Parts: sequence; C-alpha cells; structure tokens
Amino acid sequence: MDYDLWQNESDWFTPKGSFDESWDNNFFFEQKILPLFDGVSPVYFPDRNGAPWHVQTKLGEMTINFWPHKMKAHVEYTPGPAKEGLSEVFALVRKAIREHQDSELDFDPIEDD
Repeated sequence: MDYDLWQNESDWFTPKGSFDESWDNNFFFEQKILPLFDGVSPVYFPDRNGAPWHVQTKLGEMTINFWPHKMKAHVEYTPGPAKEGLSEVFALVRKAIREHQDSELDFDPIEDD
C-alpha cells in the first residue's frame, strides 16, 4: 500500500494532540484498519505535502477520508459527523467494504427464452 505512516513523525504529530495518543492511533490504524483494504482498495495521501495527516481510499464511487492520528473516518457526501474511535472507524470501514462488494455483485440477469 502507498500509505507509510512511519515515513516522518512530523507527518502525524500535531502540537494540539498528545504524542502518545497520536502514535497509538496511527499504530492501530496500521494494524487494524489498513488490513481490511488488502486486495480491495489502496489507501493513499490525497495531498501529502498540504495535509500529511489525511488519507483516503475509494471504493467504487465512495470516498472514505481518514485522519489516523485522531482515529477518525468519514464517508464523503454522507450526513453526520465523522466516526471517531477504533471500534467506530472499524465498523464504518467494514460496512463500506460490504456495500462496495455488494454493489459489484448487483447485476441484471439475462433470461434465456
């Protein structure tokens, strides 16, 4: 995957947050969330220089935004606030992947006469 959260500590450490909390969140993101996308969709930095704390992935027409250092995620163009916390982000990702896989299976069968 293109996501390398260990490339530079300053990419994910923010002065407003706790260093330890940011590190833990990035670690759990890498260990628990990223593996869900293996073989499904790459996770990438949409603007590594301008916003190195923000990563995305696309599932079909759906774009999921992540802020790993805060353990937050949101599906673009959906109502409501971002989900926060490992269990909430994990649930959002699993649901999005399931919906994506289901949409790929949707087809109109052709009936033979």
